Amino acid sequence: MRFLTDDEVTRQLEQWGVKFNEKGEEELGEYGARLRFRVPPEAGRRTALSRVMSLWFKQDGDVLLVIDEWGLYPACEDLNLFTRFRQSYGEGRNLREAPGHLIKADEREALRSLVALMLYFVWGGSLLSRTMGLLVQISHDDTIGVFAKDAARLEEIRSDLQSFKVVEVEAAK
Repeated sequence: MRFLTDDEVTRQLEQWGVKFNEKGEEELGEYGARLRFRVPPEAGRRTALSRVMSLWFKQDGDVLLVIDEWGLYPACEDLNLFTRFRQSYGEGRNLREAPGHLIKADEREALRSLVALMLYFVWGGSLLSRTMGLLVQISHDDTIGVFAKDAARLEEIRSDLQSFKVVEVEAAK
């Protein structure tokens, strides 16, 4: 796993052909299939959801995970746990300095762990796989938006979620 600064994240996204609007937000036009769902409140279901979400990125290719919302609910966070997790991968910088995580195909357990920590800590961020045409946005408001280039892929994800009885909310924007 490589840890990336904001500038390195931007360069990685540009290499992958991601376009940005005038506000610096990712353009989602090519991600026509969209859904949004609520994160379950129970810790065990969040753990299971993190496993399922990491499987959405099971094919070869890198996954970029960027954490951009934290500190909103300090009582839910354990920065020591998160810092120690990153240190176990050789990263000494804090989240503000290096919010990006470039995760290789053989590091999917690390992806699952990072997603689980985000869900437990009520943090927000994005996961993007260029090769899979998939963008997942986790929000601090306990919702997750899924954006796919392929409608069939989105239906597979919706089916995964239905088995967990998660609540789908309005279409992702």
